[in-house]
Amino acid sequence: MIHLQQTREEVFQNTFKLQERIKRIYDRKEKADRFEIGDIVLKWDARNEEKGKHGKFENLWKGPTRALQIGARMFSFCKR
Repeated sequence: MIHLQQTREEVFQNTFKLQERIKRIYDRKEKADRFEIGDIVLKWDARNEEKGKHGKFENLWKGPTRALQIGARMFSFCKR
């Protein structure tokens, strides 16, 4: 029984190490989105985000639109 518990802990530690390694590799490749005023962007349609409010193949992005003003978490948009 003790051997089973030790093996289980080793598997847990190895899985955790693997997940950390995969995260580091992913984060190294990932680039932050930097938008400038005038960039053409897609706008997320939050009203249809919840499950059941949209069809399987319905597009949840609106656009393309042009960014007019950029805040911390908000954009002002102009239709293109």
